[in-house]
Amino acid sequence: MNSLSFDLKNAMRLLCKDNRWNVLTVLMLHSNVRNRCWPSMDIITAMGSNGNRAKAVRAKKWLIKHKALELVPTKQRHPDETHLPPRQHIYQLTGIIQACNDPECDCKADGKTYAYYNVQDLKSFNGETIKSSTVEIIDGETLSSPIESNPIKDSTPSSDDVIPSTSNDDKPDTAKQENDAINALIEVWIDEQKVIDKKAYGKTGYRSVAKQLYQEGITPEDVRKFIQYRKQDAFWQDKLVVWGHIQGNIATWKAKQIAPVAPPPRPAGEPASVFDLMG
Repeated sequence: MNSLSFDLKNAMRLLCKDNRWNVLTVLMLHSNVRNRCWPSMDIITAMGSNGNRAKAVRAKKWLIKHKALELVPTKQRHPDETHLPPRQHIYQLTGIIQACNDPECDCKADGKTYAYYNVQDLKSFNGETIKSSTVEIIDGETLSSPIESNPIKDSTPSSDDVIPSTSNDDKPDTAKQENDAINALIEVWIDEQKVIDKKAYGKTGYRSVAKQLYQEGITPEDVRKFIQYRKQDAFWQDKLVVWGHIQGNIATWKAKQIAPVAPPPRPAGEPASVFDLMG
């Protein structure tokens, strides 16, 4: 697991603005051993900007412009990522913030590089390096700045995306775990809606969506509760809650379920805390 760099504190004056730190944190929480992730924009919006998509997009653009993350070109995807749709953004966390020299930017022509991940961790995990000048499109707008290599990554050439090996005794069967999780998600979808489809477990579309939900942290219980929530609406009572609807809405629904609840109002005369009792 990557550890945060002590240098991060020097960049917080930039990251604390406009939900940048929130959005970066969402991507960090979803990243894998290669420091890559692909949460949907709905998830980034729900978790990073309290449902405000415009703020989430603005924060993401700033992070890309300042090299905190990079968009992985389709041709440079890892084999584990080839199942994703071509238009699905895959984010590479670089571990650094590159303040720009633009006097109009809130960097104030700082020009310094700040690390948010410990450099040694990045080396040990053998994170990806992207070398491309491909122009990427984000929510309809073009970012013309080239995607550069990670300036703090170990310059020694590495084998093709090798993950540090473990002994066979300690190595988990991740493929089996993922397959079981996908089947569990489909099973809940079938059971909760009394679907009669003998081929449901083998359908590519079902499995593709279920796999993405699993990778985004959605559990079978989440799917069950989301379907039950939808069925409370008269519109959905006689309709099938299809996979596309679940994929597009469950993250926002889940974020609302875990939102902090304000404590009940304090009765008049009752002390606010133990410190009030101390005089």
